[in-house]
Formats: sequence, structure tokens, C-alpha cells
Amino acid sequence: MKVDGEEVGRYDLEAAAPIKDGKPLVFIPSAKFTTTGSNITGVEVQLHRWNGTAYELVTDLEPVKRLVREISASIGNDASRTRLTIGDDGKITGVFDSSRVEDGDPINPPVAVSAIGQGGFAVDYNIGGASYRTEWRNQGN
Repeated sequence: MKVDGEEVGRYDLEAAAPIKDGKPLVFIPSAKFTTTGSNITGVEVQLHRWNGTAYELVTDLEPVKRLVREISASIGNDASRTRLTIGDDGKITGVFDSSRVEDGDPINPPVAVSAIGQGGFAVDYNIGGASYRTEWRNQGN
């Protein structure tokens, strides 16, 4: 965008079409949910990216910390959602322990393992004004 001949802004329209030649141009998450008893109580996420020939694990998370505004995981149609943190240990983790409250209600309660089929689970993140979400669902959901 130019004003009086001077560039004052530039738009990256690729963010609106994050797939090129059938391959994603954005991070693809994988999630490992942990349990305590019969409840899902935590999650660890890894990010992968297409390097032109294969998916590779993103091991240097420093650029991700600067680029990604927020990353979260949810279970069961977002019935339980937790913000994820990128730790100094190079891990992206979150807990489902009722510690986050909005309007007096916990938004990240533990979820029964048996309930996972009632909506699946998802990981989403924001880069600038664009939001990217990967969902895993059982057939029929």
C-alpha cells in the first residue's frame, strides 16, 4: 500500500491461502494428550513444517515464540480449552486442570477419556491476524 508514492504497508496474501501445490506453508501440529486416571489432564504439541520434500520437526522454537501470538489446544468441540506455553526446554505444553476461569467458570477442566469421541480435539494458533486450526475428529463428528 502506498500513500503519496511512499510504501506504508504491505500485505501478505499467502496467509489467506496457506497451501501451495497441495502442501501446507504453515506449521502442522501433532498433539500427545496425557491422562491421569480416566481424565485427559495435559497436552504436549510438536510443530512440523514442509521443507520442500518432507515434513520436519521444528526444533528451534525461538522464531515460533516471536511469530505465533497464541497457541491453544481444545477437546470436545472446545468444551475444554487450554493456552499452550513454549517452555525454555523446547516443549509446547498445556494442562487441563480448571486453573483458567472466565465469567466464573473454568474453561480448561479435565475431560473424561471416554468423551474424546464427542467432538475430537484441536490445536490452533494465530500469526498476525490469521488463525490456523488443525482438528482431529472421529468419523461421523
